[in-house]
Amino acid sequence: VYDRRRLLGFALANAVFGALPRHASYVLMAVVGWVVATVFPARIAGLRANLKHVFPEYDEAQITDLLQRNAKNYGKFWVDLFKMPRLPLDHKLSLASIDGREHAEKVMARGKGAVVVTLHMGGWEGASAWWGNNSPWHTSLIAERLEPPRLWDQVLSLRQSSGLTIIPLSRTAPRDIIRRLRNNEMVTGAIDRDLLDSGSAFQFFDSTINVPTGLFEIAHRTGAGVLPVICYRKPDDSYVFVGMEPLWV
Repeated sequence: VYDRRRLLGFALANAVFGALPRHASYVLMAVVGWVVATVFPARIAGLRANLKHVFPEYDEAQITDLLQRNAKNYGKFWVDLFKMPRLPLDHKLSLASIDGREHAEKVMARGKGAVVVTLHMGGWEGASAWWGNNSPWHTSLIAERLEPPRLWDQVLSLRQSSGLTIIPLSRTAPRDIIRRLRNNEMVTGAIDRDLLDSGSAFQFFDSTINVPTGLFEIAHRTGAGVLPVICYRKPDDSYVFVGMEPLWV
């Protein structure tokens, strides 16, 4: 029953957001996000705990404001998943700018590929779709496999329609990553969730968390450069990529 509800929800969202204009979809999902954050607080209890840990000086009103803003932005992420593949290419390419492209060029010029490490923040789904259509280098994105399989197939089709190759996150993924790096390609992965529970412990905001280190180990093995990239969502809902100085493991 749960799987059928997820599939039905995905199909409904795909139809609605595929038909609505982008900013109208954002308004709709902003309302949904506000309702979830306000009426169903148990669903975001983990987010509340994280925010209170990072901002111990904030009172409840400030934490609630942050929760609602997080929920609204997360709703925009889902809109981007459904809407970006449907936008005309010229309009899509007008939605982002890059700060630090020279760092990517420096890494790729060495001929050993680039491991792009990023975070789930800003407009990462829309930014991924934008990069898939605009990158001069073949780019693969490491993504968590979803259940049920039919849902994963539909999400995979949407993501790859923008020109990205998706590498399902699994214990066999490193072989595919290494092969692509040896072909001087880019492989992108977020390092803020240790989904395979195989990372190493680091201190972050005075707490110990596990950070996935597999991409750094692969970079060490292959000689690929590590390129840290952050994507911000701007107030007008365009994006900016910030590429930082590359690291060599």
